[in-house]
Order: sequence, then C-alpha cells, then structure tokens
Amino acid sequence: MTKQRDVILRICYAAEFTLQETQKALRLYRMDTLYARDPRDALLMTCFNMRQGSLSDLNELLARNGFEALRSSGKQEEG
Repeated sequence: MTKQRDVILRICYAAEFTLQETQKALRLYRMDTLYARDPRDALLMTCFNMRQGSLSDLNELLARNGFEALRSSGKQEEG
C-alpha cells in the first residue's frame, strides 16, 4: 500500500471518522480501501470500529502485532 494511504488513515482516525467515512475518504483519494483479508487492514478496521484510544495507542497496537505504524508523511524514504 502507498505511504500516502497511511496519511489519510491517520487524518481519519484523528478526526474520529467512522469506518464507513474512512473507506469513503480512501475512495475519494483513489486509494485502496481497508480490506478485511489483509491482516494489518483488519486490525485497523477493528480499531476504527472500536475507537479505543489515541493515534499513538493505535500505532503501539500495530507495533505490538508486528505491523508498521501509520506513517505521518507521504514522502518516499531514501534507501
């Protein structure tokens, strides 16, 4: 998935969008919607539905489950 997608997800989570609103925002920006069969996306979907914490809490949960945190920038990393 693109790094820009993570930026949209961060904004949606911080703005307390519902899962439906988040999916709509992703579609509006022509990005892949969250997909339940993708393990990271499935965890994100659960977080959007349950809304149990801050963006920092969400990123910690992602890390604890072996996933990359939501990126704060759409810039490509040099490497």
